[in-house]
Amino acid sequence: MALESEVALLGRDIYAPEDEDADLKITASGDVALIEGRANLHAGIRRRIVASPGEMIYRPEYGCGLEAYVESETTPAKMAQLANDIRRNCLRDPRLADCEASVTDGIRGADTYYAGTVTIELEVTLRQSGVDQMTMSYSG
Repeated sequence: MALESEVALLGRDIYAPEDEDADLKITASGDVALIEGRANLHAGIRRRIVASPGEMIYRPEYGCGLEAYVESETTPAKMAQLANDIRRNCLRDPRLADCEASVTDGIRGADTYYAGTVTIELEVTLRQSGVDQMTMSYSG
């Protein structure tokens, strides 16, 4: 559970599983499970990176369209473009003051190369509470 000050800065939201086909989690009391603090920030950034532009009707600019990048040939130029799109999209999040993104082909540290997989490393500067880092791998 996050500290209340962290929740005030980074928010609370309904927990949405990364697998879009999975069901929402229900707590023992019958409520929809929530996510808060840094975990909420990380989930929001992940959703923003994976979502495709135009997917949200009222926010057509939302999303980086990660799947389209991963499904095509991953060239250094495309990975640089994806890193730029991630930075531009993340800076639309009012909790963030800055974002640095790097994208590499494959899973960092893995012994086996998996085609259609990228690793994204982010360093974000929060408006009110310092720097945070996150790494995610995605397979299309």
